Amino acid sequence: MTATTPQTQTPPAHVGMFQLLNGAFITGAISCLAQLGVPDLVEAGARSADELAAQLGADPRALYRLMLCRTAQRYDAQLARLCDDARPGVA
Repeated sequence: MTATTPQTQTPPAHVGMFQLLNGAFITGAISCLAQLGVPDLVEAGARSADELAAQLGADPRALYRLMLCRTAQRYDAQLARLCDDARPGVA
C-alpha cells in the first residue's frame, strides 16, 4: 500500500480576501502598539492592561483588546502570555 499526499485545494476567493484584510488589521495593531511604546514597557516582564494603560494614559479595556488583536495570529508568543495576565481588573 502506498501513502498518497492529498491534493491541495485552492481556498475560495472570499477566504483569500478575508486573509488579506485580516493581515492589514493585524499590521495596524502592531503599528499602534509600537507607537504607544508597549513593547518597551513589557520588555522587563508581564504587566497588566491596567498598569500599562495608567502609564500610557490609555483605556485599559481598549489596550487589552489591541494586545489580543496582536496575538490573534500568534506572531508573538511572549505577548500572548502577557495578555493572559493583562486582563483589565486582574491584579
